[in-house]
Amino acid sequence: MIDAEPTPYAVVFSGGGALGSWEVGCYRAIVERQNGHLPEIVTGASAGALNAAAVCAGLSTDDLEKLWSNLKDDQVYEPQFGWGTYLRFAVSALRQRSIQKAAATKLRQDRSILKTAPLKKTLGNIFTGNRATGFQLSKICFAISLTNLTEKRREVFYRTPDDHPPIDRPNWVRIRSPEMLIQALMGTTALPVLFPQFESWFDGGVLMNQPISPAILLGGQLIYVLIPTPAALGETTDLLQIASTALSVWLAESLIMQVELIKVRNDIRRSTGDPLLKICIIRPLRNLEEAFGVSLLSFGVKIPELIKQGYDDAKTRLETFDQENPTTWDS
Repeated sequence: MIDAEPTPYAVVFSGGGALGSWEVGCYRAIVERQNGHLPEIVTGASAGALNAAAVCAGLSTDDLEKLWSNLKDDQVYEPQFGWGTYLRFAVSALRQRSIQKAAATKLRQDRSILKTAPLKKTLGNIFTGNRATGFQLSKICFAISLTNLTEKRREVFYRTPDDHPPIDRPNWVRIRSPEMLIQALMGTTALPVLFPQFESWFDGGVLMNQPISPAILLGGQLIYVLIPTPAALGETTDLLQIASTALSVWLAESLIMQVELIKVRNDIRRSTGDPLLKICIIRPLRNLEEAFGVSLLSFGVKIPELIKQGYDDAKTRLETFDQENPTTWDS
């Protein structure tokens, strides 16, 4: 279904690690429905922030597919622990005559299981030259969410076209250079325990993995929200699945709160006669990790298949979504 008269819209790209490639297929279906018109607003968190920044920089859906196909594990992270680590741990245990004390010492010293130094270099290579210029001159409003653990609050890094007024809020920071964009992307892609803290920020998904509220603040009224995890997460038969499910449930809390807030806002808008906020949540129709044998850290794996799945999932959802029929909205 293609809208006869495409309306301005926003796209929210959720965090999801390597499954962010699924969002590319969804985005392709949305642009197709909008008769080729690009979104006026893009927001994102974690891996979704990469998609949002790329769209803002002018990358097409074909460009996004190439980006994800070329993105490999060693371009995103590297192990924190090597043979030298185990040797030093053994020496520490012998010196302290206690494995428990040595383990406690090690945990106090280390900040994460993996290191993300390769990611900073990769992001620098992606957002350089024409892409960096395209991002700075883009007519698309852009925002990504981070969590400032020092202040225990959400922060939003954003950029808007020059003729758009700045956001006058204490927790909103305007991106003024490619270097600031890289810093913001590093901050939102950090993840407690797994990836190291970047300056004072952890993963944006900790408090807002689906930055819908920033999209609304930037003027979004028709909002497509892309979430690469199914509503039903399935059985948790082993430790890895339990951890993955727990993380997904945790990151979904902000979505629940934001959707409930939209319901309240729409009740107020109905009484005042203002246009309603329309939200369309798109999820995969099956568990992507199980269906394709990939994980959140399997970068560069099954990219064409994941993108096609995203396209098919979005097409199915969009066939049931009618802007004029509130019963088809996820609000």
